[in-house]
Amino acid sequence: MTFSAAYPSTRLRRLRQNQTIRSLVRENTLCMSDFISPIFISQNGHTKLVESDQILLERYSIEGAEQIIQRSIKMGIKSFALFPVIPRDLKSENGKEALNENQYFIQAIVHFKKTFTNITLICDVALDPYTTHGHDGILDARGQVDNDKTIKILAEQACLLSLSGCDVLAPSDMQDGRIGFIRSELDFYKQTQTMIMSYAVKYASCLYQPFRNVVSTSKNSIDKSHYQQDFHNSDEALHEAKLDLNEGADILLIKPAMAYLDIIYRIRNTFRKPTFAFQVSGEYLAFKAYEKTLNPEMKKDLWYELFVCFKRAGANAIISYATYDFAIEYHESP
Repeated sequence: MTFSAAYPSTRLRRLRQNQTIRSLVRENTLCMSDFISPIFISQNGHTKLVESDQILLERYSIEGAEQIIQRSIKMGIKSFALFPVIPRDLKSENGKEALNENQYFIQAIVHFKKTFTNITLICDVALDPYTTHGHDGILDARGQVDNDKTIKILAEQACLLSLSGCDVLAPSDMQDGRIGFIRSELDFYKQTQTMIMSYAVKYASCLYQPFRNVVSTSKNSIDKSHYQQDFHNSDEALHEAKLDLNEGADILLIKPAMAYLDIIYRIRNTFRKPTFAFQVSGEYLAFKAYEKTLNPEMKKDLWYELFVCFKRAGANAIISYATYDFAIEYHESP
């Protein structure tokens, strides 16, 4: 008997006729354990980045962040990406505050790990929050980041974060060789269980500016194209990811995400390693603006659709500034 894959013997609508059937044959699913919630930690207390009466992003004290983490855990979120907001008077040309074991950000990590036993903390490894110029490392005479000087400091910073309780280090600086350098330093200090989530694919994008405003790296655009990737390229992304895996990365992160679903797909299918997507601040705010045009009941549907896009492309987990609000909607929906 010859099998026919054509209409009328094949009717794909049979598998779409009701919610129960659609759920049974669904290729990708979404739950709150797929999410990582970013939190900005500031010793100046709780402040908000507001534009046109809309709260865009928020900074939290240790106490405020503790409350957010507590509420998040109840909704199924147990992973948090922490970013430091450093006071202007503690910034310097060489970002030396990043190595201060008594700094407020380190105190936050220690406090959270003592307070919560079942969370995963992901900590940014880079110098841009700590430098006066807003770049991710030490500048040379040409005003470009000195790769080899920078990765030595990043390795020290990474070990300090690990020894303080950070579970996953996230080098976002895009310097060559930094994963291997950090891994060697971690092994030296017997921090062998600390994971590295490499920003393996981080494009030089205009979508980061709201984030930079929150961490006060710059009020103006910073050109980081001499170390972040060229968004015209995709084969280069595979090369970067392979190098980082060979140097000891456990997880590969793609940033930005919404406009780079093809990169997520290629990375995931090429290496079959844990691959995360970062919906960055500019992407988040663009859809927050669109959200205002929708009926209230459609807001959850908007974010659900966007997040499933990441899963469909191959992402194992998602970092998004919408995580907390989405979790509230997710749990309140019938």
